[in-house]
Amino acid sequence: MKACFLAAAVTLIVHPIAVAQDAKDVVRKAVEAAGGADAIGKHDAVVWNADGEMTLGERRLKLRVNMRFDFPDRYRYDVTLNPDTQAFVVTFCVAGEEGWKRFGEAPPLDLEPHERKRLEIELAVMRASLLAPLLTDDKYQVSVAGDDTVDGRPVTGLNVMRPDGLDVNFYFDEKSADLVKMQYQTVDENGRECAEAVFLSDFKPVQGFSLPTKLTMLRDEKPFWKGEVHSIELKDKLEDALFQRP
Repeated sequence: MKACFLAAAVTLIVHPIAVAQDAKDVVRKAVEAAGGADAIGKHDAVVWNADGEMTLGERRLKLRVNMRFDFPDRYRYDVTLNPDTQAFVVTFCVAGEEGWKRFGEAPPLDLEPHERKRLEIELAVMRASLLAPLLTDDKYQVSVAGDDTVDGRPVTGLNVMRPDGLDVNFYFDEKSADLVKMQYQTVDENGRECAEAVFLSDFKPVQGFSLPTKLTMLRDEKPFWKGEVHSIELKDKLEDALFQRP
C-alpha cells in the first residue's frame, strides 16, 4: 500500500515537469524549423505589410495593412481602406503609456480603454508568436493544450500564458513544426469580448527564417479578415517618430 501511495506521489510531482518539458520540446522544434533561435531571437522589431479583405456582415471591404511591432511595448498599425480607389488611412498606436488614433488627416485622438486593450493583446500575441522568447523569458508559462487538426492536418496545441494577462493557444503542424494557428480572447472595435483564431500558411524564407505569408482570421468562428503578406522586415529597433503622436 505504501508503495502505491509513493508511486502516486511521485507521479503527481514528475508529471507536470514532464508535461512542461514536452511543451518546451515542441517550441524548440518549431524554433529550429523556423530557422533557429539565433536568427529569431536577435530581432526586437517586425514590420508587416499585407493586402486583404475584411468581412463586415454582408459587406466585403478591401484594405491594406501596415503593422509595426517594436517590442516590448510599441505597436502601430495603419489600415488603408479602398487602397485602389479613394484611399482613406486609419491609424492606431500604443507606445508604453501613450496611445492614440487618427482618422485620415483629422487631429489625433486618445485611445479608448478597449482599443488600448486590443492593441496590447495583439502586441503580446505577436511577440510570443516569434517563439524564441518562450525559451528565454521565464515569465512565459507553456503547457500542452492537446491535439487538433488544421486543414485536415494533425497539429499539436500549446497554451502560452504570462502574468501580465497573455493567454493564447498556439497550434503547430506535427510534420513541419510550423505555427499554423493562434487562438485567443480579445475585444472588438466596440469593446465586446470575442474569440479570434488566426490561421497561418504559405511559409517562405525571410532574413534567415521561415514566416507565413497568408493569414486568415475568424472572429467568433465567422470570417473576418483574409490577407496576403507582400513584405516582412525584421529589425533591431524602429524609429521613435513612428510612435509619436502627430
